[in-house]
Amino acid sequence: MIKILSFLFLVSLTACQLEDSDPYNYSILRDRHSKDSFLKFAKESPLEGVRQRDFIELSYFYPDSNYRVLATIEKLPCDSIKMLAGKDDVRTFIRLIKLKFSLQNKPIELTAYISAKQFKAGETTELFVPFKDPTNNKETYGGGRYLDVKYQGEKTIWLDLNKAYNPYCNYSENFSCPIPPEENHLKLRIEAGEKLFKGLF
Repeated sequence: MIKILSFLFLVSLTACQLEDSDPYNYSILRDRHSKDSFLKFAKESPLEGVRQRDFIELSYFYPDSNYRVLATIEKLPCDSIKMLAGKDDVRTFIRLIKLKFSLQNKPIELTAYISAKQFKAGETTELFVPFKDPTNNKETYGGGRYLDVKYQGEKTIWLDLNKAYNPYCNYSENFSCPIPPEENHLKLRIEAGEKLFKGLF
């Protein structure tokens, strides 16, 4: 018991030291720990049965503040786009804004969407940014990854690719997930965010 308490104390002390020395990395690692806890213990977890019982943690690229970029906003004419999410599942989204930024001295653009249902209801602050990049099918999930963006009419917003996450389809075959459209297929490797979860099928 003493050894366990000593270990927990050292873990807590290390976390505090990290928070003081590198608050950005600490915040990213804290969020990742929260997601691991959700997948492991929550009733709403996409993992079920043995998969949830045996789950330990997700795999990520190490936090890199270079992947937190300031993006300029280009408003789009709010036209609709269809995204395939499964064999018989096609979903309608609205193209709301384009995010323009530079990464590794290369210009990049990503379109941010909102579901047609949310758009009709006037809920336009929580945007959906699905994307693919050359890490897919290797280090990361083959179906691409997602980002969530809060938008309230700003001209610029911070976009943190360290928060890129996998769709639930990577955790369970019981879900269907929108496939990123071609306009969000990047040529640059995004070595940030969540890696491929291999503990499944």
